[in-house]
Amino acid sequence: LVTFAAVGVAPLVHDSASLLADDDPAGSEWPLALQFIIVYGAVAFLLDRFGLVFYSAMHTASMQEALLHDQARQRERDHEALDEGHRLNDAIVANLPGVFFMMDKEGKFYRLNRHVANDLCYSFEELQGRGFAALLPAEELQSVRERIREVFEHGYAADLVTLIADDGRRIPFYVR
Repeated sequence: LVTFAAVGVAPLVHDSASLLADDDPAGSEWPLALQFIIVYGAVAFLLDRFGLVFYSAMHTASMQEALLHDQARQRERDHEALDEGHRLNDAIVANLPGVFFMMDKEGKFYRLNRHVANDLCYSFEELQGRGFAALLPAEELQSVRERIREVFEHGYAADLVTLIADDGRRIPFYVR
């Protein structure tokens, strides 16, 4: 508004002809002042209208970027906590007293502690490559398969089984 007033008053200060006078204003500063006022008014209007939209869009974008950054940092912390939990879990399983193993529905091992390998004289690689059934005498296979099915259906099963060690020994185990 101050700029409009200054541009409007400038021709009067310089003793220019009046805008409303009957003489030709072509030689005066009025046409230049009017052009400036029109352009300046249009720019001010556009900045007023679209400047707010641009500001709002930039504000929204910066808020979204901050939110995404916070989410990424939280995921990173969660991932670190999960890794720490896995390491702790692995350490606990590896050092459990007695024999500990986990297997899938087909009876394949996917988690073992060191006592399984030590007590049965197999390496971890040999045991992970074998299924639980390969360690059992043939007469106990059906019973163990039923117990495995029972675990996956009801969440729990237990049985007394005989496992065959790598050196041929038969070792009784209570498995649950």
